[in-house]
Amino acid sequence: MNFQPETVVRLLSNVPLSLNETNQLWFDSVTAQTSYFSGKVARTFNEFTYQRKERNYIAVPINAELLYNCNYLMFQNSNYAKKWFYAYITDIQYVNPNTAWVFYQIDPFQTWLEQIHFKQSFVEREHTTRYENGVPVINTIEEGLNYGNEYKIVSDTSYKNYGDTVFILVTAKDYLHKLPQGLVRPFPEDIGNVPQGFFNYIFPISLTGYRSWQYKGTNLLSWAEFYNKLNTEKSYIGKVVSLTLLDFVPLNVRMDNLNANITNMNNVTLYNARDDLGLTGSILYVKGGTFSTGELNCGNKYAGFPTYTESKLLMYPYSYTKVTDMQGNEFDIKNEYITGQDLNFSVRGSIAPQVKTAYEVVNYKGKTNLLGGIINNNVSSMAIIDDYTAAYLQGNQNTLMTGAAVNAVSSVVGTVGNLALGNVAGAVGSGVGGITEILQLNAKMKDIDNHPSNLRNQGNNYNFDFANRYTGIRVIKYTLTDEYRDTLTDYFKMFGYKVNRVKIPNLHTRQSWNYVKTVDCTIVGNMPQDDLNSIKQMFNKGITLWHNTDVGNYRLPNNEI
Repeated sequence: MNFQPETVVRLLSNVPLSLNETNQLWFDSVTAQTSYFSGKVARTFNEFTYQRKERNYIAVPINAELLYNCNYLMFQNSNYAKKWFYAYITDIQYVNPNTAWVFYQIDPFQTWLEQIHFKQSFVEREHTTRYENGVPVINTIEEGLNYGNEYKIVSDTSYKNYGDTVFILVTAKDYLHKLPQGLVRPFPEDIGNVPQGFFNYIFPISLTGYRSWQYKGTNLLSWAEFYNKLNTEKSYIGKVVSLTLLDFVPLNVRMDNLNANITNMNNVTLYNARDDLGLTGSILYVKGGTFSTGELNCGNKYAGFPTYTESKLLMYPYSYTKVTDMQGNEFDIKNEYITGQDLNFSVRGSIAPQVKTAYEVVNYKGKTNLLGGIINNNVSSMAIIDDYTAAYLQGNQNTLMTGAAVNAVSSVVGTVGNLALGNVAGAVGSGVGGITEILQLNAKMKDIDNHPSNLRNQGNNYNFDFANRYTGIRVIKYTLTDEYRDTLTDYFKMFGYKVNRVKIPNLHTRQSWNYVKTVDCTIVGNMPQDDLNSIKQMFNKGITLWHNTDVGNYRLPNNEI
């Protein structure tokens, strides 16, 4: 059957597409696509000879100068199919006053849009879901972007185990409490189920000033009274071997700081202090038993960070949290590896002169251990003083007195003898020699007096740590500087995040545009292979699919839909 073919050609203007094909319009239906391009028509020509797709120009009956506002075309071979072909106008040439040649190149994307069907492909980058119910969706894939060399601190918070209260562990070779009736001498307890060779006692002290403490409502021996006797009375010499300040006591301690009352402490017994040592009041003696752990709750792990539209900026290396004890021990926390929304620390300690305190991030990378935390090995110990001067003078009193007298007598005799013989020089020499020895002796005694008291345990700079409130931990939150924040926000808004996954790419999951970049993607559809390969190449080099006509306007909102 013979029939006359006819073709419709429409020349379009102001179509926001170009041959580089980095931007394309995405339509969810052929109807929406046809409606949009029909609204861009500048000229329409009917009853053309059959237009072969492979031919790269069309002769139209109009002066070329009237077509320079056109940049796109669509044509249809109505007798053969209802399909529209879309093309870029690459050139317009003058033929004669009534004819122009319009050169074009087929736009395979728009021409075969309804035939594009993705299979599972390796997606390198795309726009993803950023938040779910207000919680950042984790994406830790390295972007390879410059985020600067400096961070700014957005939060710096101190967390203490007992507020402004700390404890002093008194470790003694001899017991300091009054023994129960019938007990001649106690044996040191196994603390933490580990054998001990010493007796251990606990004293609370306040860093805000002197307070009278209680244990479950019973008054405790004052630390000031005990420390004064320890340093001034002979009966304590050799009894106490160390005084250690404890930042954490692993005995399930509960405090009422307002009323200076310890409401709970496991594995301790309240005894009367030894009155034969001049002590009055009650003292907490550490008994055997297992250690307990503590916990510090630092609240929402993202609290304090800016409200980023791009959730990836809340993750390392753009944002992170540092935990430090301000004594040289610190650990950088990648918040995205904490299970749950809160940042919590499990606290472990010991009862020993060489105390250790560990702070472990709870549920960090699925575990709670020292691989995700810090351990403080710094021992904060107080000095124990023996009066070296008194001991020296007492032990060498006769020698010192004899030496001084002998030198004085020798000096006088020598001086008189030399004067009687007329030896003035000798007299002066004898006198000076005696005086010099006496002065040297006095200087020696003065040196002893000036010598620092013998510190059986010299301790360290606990005064700096505790007076400046360097107890517990500090949680410091870091994020990008404003300059890099703005740069990366714009970049992620335009191009999404790296995903590096085998999946179906997100083609229309955002309000204004979706960016997709694949590696050797798999697309199937009923179209010529050349056009299919061209479409694949668009996705492999990266393409932005626009869901509105304002192509290139990255100021538009682009929220998830």
